[in-house]
This record gives sequence, structure tokens and C-alpha cells, in this order.
Amino acid sequence: VLDELGRAAARGVQVRLLLDAGMHHTYPQPADSLARLKGVSVRFVDYHRLADGVQHAKFMIVDGRQVWLGSQNLDWRSLSHIHELGARVTLLPVAQGFADVFETDWAAADSTRKPAPLDRHPGKWPLAFEQDGVRGRLWASASPRSLTPKSMPWDLDVLLERVNAAGHEIVAQVLTYGTGGHGSTDSTLHLALLAAAARGVQVRLIVSDWVIGGRGEADLRALAVTPNVQVRISQIADWSRGYIPFARVEHCKYMVADSTWLWLGTSNWEPSYFSSSRNLAVTIEHAPLARRARGIFETSWTASGAVPLDKNTKFNRRT
Repeated sequence: VLDELGRAAARGVQVRLLLDAGMHHTYPQPADSLARLKGVSVRFVDYHRLADGVQHAKFMIVDGRQVWLGSQNLDWRSLSHIHELGARVTLLPVAQGFADVFETDWAAADSTRKPAPLDRHPGKWPLAFEQDGVRGRLWASASPRSLTPKSMPWDLDVLLERVNAAGHEIVAQVLTYGTGGHGSTDSTLHLALLAAAARGVQVRLIVSDWVIGGRGEADLRALAVTPNVQVRISQIADWSRGYIPFARVEHCKYMVADSTWLWLGTSNWEPSYFSSSRNLAVTIEHAPLARRARGIFETSWTASGAVPLDKNTKFNRRT
């Protein structure tokens, strides 16, 4: 990916790369190398300063007309040793809305300026589209609310709406889960899932083994013993050639409701990802696309490393 960005710049494409300031401090070489190329501009945004969070969104806007977003970071581990899910969207209003988010954060990288969300292309959501001969609707959403364009919905509101409207099934897959962490506490999503189960919705959730030993484990165990809820912890074996840090893990962030609705984003299901960190998502009403994501869920659900979480299940903490 880094090579392709360099080749794009060499043929005259203007490349702008915006990274989390803290992550750049840890891994400076790739960004600094790209920044030395003609046609490449790199900035670092400090979301800890802006909102007490991190720049956690993973997205790309190409020629102002199409967008890629997903759970993948642009590194070799994410693309080779981690289970990820993303989407390419070729709808102009989505590209314009995401561009406003990018420009907001690009300007906010200047610590001498007061950050203010841009809303140059106010979107009207939902957006109608057609894919594979089937009509659908799409919502773009973002967090945190304080730095999101006014016309773009807050991601947590959209996600909660879909959980609250589910009629018979919710399946979801995330890296981590909990009602607190990183200085934030909010049980809204947790309570919405409990309420869905109480009204008879079958809830199945896959969470990576990174949750074990953390604050979210108790929340997840409380959810797992609820009638109509099943939780599985995903454990992926180390690479055959040895241990790779921060890899070999389920990193996807998506939910399918009633095999019709798909929420696909960059947020883990902990409150800080919605309240203080930069994240993006698309929510799609389109049965074929939703069923495709549900098929990916079933593959992970039935994998040998997906272990049911119940009161008697014990796991070793991931190191």
C-alpha cells in the first residue's frame, strides 16, 4: 500500500495522509518516508488534545468521488494477519461528507487553531442507491459528535436505532466490548442489546480474546448469560513462523440486523470510540449486502477458534 501511494504521487496524484499523533510517535518511519516524496503531504492530528481520544477512523477518499472505509489500518499486519472488513462506496454524497470530516481533522492538526467541524456539503440521509439490481438506502455517520459535520448523524445514534428496531436477529463482530474504558462510561448500547433480547431478538456476538482480562469482560459475561444472547470469544492461533504483536485477531466492526441492515464502521463497542475518538461508519438497508456480511459472520462463528462464553468458560489473557 505504501508503495502504491508513492507511485500515485510519482504520476502526479496529490496525496494527503492524516495520522494519529500518538501512533506516529510510536511508528514514525513509514509516514516520515512518504512525507519526503514530492506530491505527498502528511499531518498528525492529536485527538487526545481535541477530545481526549484518538484518531481511529480508517478511510480513503479518491478523486473526491469514492470512498473506502473499514476496520483495516494500512499496515502489513492488518492486511495479512488480522481479520478485517471494509467497503468501497462510489456514491458522491458519501465522498463529500467524508471529505468534510477529513478537512475538519486536517485543519485540526494545526494546534494553534480552534477546531471546528466543516459542513460544506450538507448531506440528506438516507441516500438512495441501487446495487445488483436491488434498491437500498445508506446513512453515513461519524464520531465524536462535537467534531462531526452538523448534517451528518452521530454514529452511536444510528447504531442504537438499528438495535432498537431489530425484529428477530442481531449478529455483530467487534474487537472489544464494554460499558466503560479510556475515561468514558456509557451503558446505552449494552442496555439496548439487553432490551432487544428481552423482546425476543436472537443476539449473537463475536468478540476477540483481547477483551479477556480487561474491564469489558464483566460486561460481556453479563450479556452472555442473558436469555436469547450468545457470545463467542474468537482466538486465532499464532502465525506458523512465530508470534506477531498486535496481530492474529478478529478486528472487524460490523452488525447485521434481520438480514436486511448492515452497520459497518471503525468503532469498537466501547463508549470512548463514540464519545471522544474519530470514527466513521455507513449503515445500509440492502438485503443482499447484509446477507453477504452475515455470511462472513457465520464463517467466524463456526470457526474452531470461536469459543462459547458462559459462566464456566475460562480463558488465558492475551499477551
